[in-house]
Amino acid sequence: SHLVRGLAPGESIVESASDFGCALIVMGTHGRRGLSHLLLGSVAERVVRTSTVPVLTVRSDATINPNGIRRILVPHDFSEASATALKYAGGWARALEAEITLLHVVEPVVYPEFYSVDVLPDDLMGRLTTRSEEALREVATELAGTVPTHTAVAVGRAADTITSYVDPDGFDLVIMATRGLSGLEHVLLGSVAESVLRRCRVPMLTIPG
Repeated sequence: SHLVRGLAPGESIVESASDFGCALIVMGTHGRRGLSHLLLGSVAERVVRTSTVPVLTVRSDATINPNGIRRILVPHDFSEASATALKYAGGWARALEAEITLLHVVEPVVYPEFYSVDVLPDDLMGRLTTRSEEALREVATELAGTVPTHTAVAVGRAADTITSYVDPDGFDLVIMATRGLSGLEHVLLGSVAESVLRRCRVPMLTIPG
C-alpha cells in the first residue's frame, strides 16, 4: 500500500500508476449525473481521460456476475483506437473464456429546422447500416477461431445507444476506447466513453486512445 499527497486525486492516481509501473488501474465511480456531476466532477473520468494505461471502473450499484465475466460488449467505430481496444478485448476474452459482441452505432445527422428535415433519408440510413454490418463482420473475422464473436449495428446517438444496449442480464463487461480528450477540445467535443462510464450498469474497461 502507498500514501501519496496531491492537489488533485485524479492526477495523483495517474502519476502513481506510472511511478509504480502499473499496467491497470481499477477504481470505483459514483456515477454522478446532472448538477452534482457539473459541480463535483468525477475523479474516475479524470483518470480515464488522462491515464496511459487501461482503467477498469465499477459503479457502486453495478451488477456483478457471480459466475465471472462471460459476455463482453465492445463498441467499435472502425477507428484505430477501437482496433486497439478490440485487441485488449480479445486477450481478456481468451483468458476468461468469454464471448465478444461487437457493437457499431450509426449516428443520424440532425439538421437545423431551416432545412425542414430531421435526419438522413431512410434509404441512405439503410445503406449506411448495411455497410456497417458488412464492415463489422469483417472485423469479427479477425477473431474467428479464437473467440466466439457476435456483431450488432444500431442507429442513434452513440453514448445513449451504447448505454441502453448494456443490459446486466446480457453483458458482464464493457471494453471501449477513449480518445483521451483534454482541455478545450474535451469541453467542446466531450467523450462518448465518459458519458457511457457515468451510466454503465456493469464494470467498464477503457483503453487509452
